[in-house]
This record gives sequence, C-alpha cells and structure tokens, in this order.
Amino acid sequence: DLEIASLAKSFVYIEKLILKRVVVQSNRRLVGGICLLLATKVNEPKGLTISKILEISTKDIREHEWTVFTELEFDLYLSQREFLPHFERILSALG
Repeated sequence: DLEIASLAKSFVYIEKLILKRVVVQSNRRLVGGICLLLATKVNEPKGLTISKILEISTKDIREHEWTVFTELEFDLYLSQREFLPHFERILSALG
C-alpha cells in the first residue's frame, strides 16, 4: 500500500539528515522510519503504521518525530528534481 513517491521522498529526507550529521549508526533505523512516516503524512491520504512495518516502537517514533521534523527545518516539500531520481531508481528495481 506504500506509494513509491513516499519512499522516494523519505530517501531525500534521510540524505538531508545524513549531510547534517544527524544520522549515525545507532539511530539510522529509527530516523529512517520517521522519515518514511513524515513522507507518508505528506504524500498519502492516510498515513501508514510504520512501527509495525519496521519493527520500531511507537513510543520511540513519537519521542523523536519532532526532532527529525525540526532537523528538516519544518520543510517537507520536495521539488520533483529532488525526489525523481530515487523514484525512477525504485521503479526500475521493481521492474
């Protein structure tokens, strides 16, 4: 049920956080899950239950979602230029 565009956008969010040195080995799964959650909130009519998909506790997601959103400078809008390369790569991998 996950939109390919949501996954592509979450990759861009993660890249931005990696460049800001927010993502480290110990938090990459949690931050990645939160980025996917934020992408689905922006891109899909109803969000997904990310905690079940990625086996991350809902408590951890709630505690860190605001921090990730803040590190993204409250800007979840992405131009096509930013997420289209990821979108095309995912689409070609799916065949």
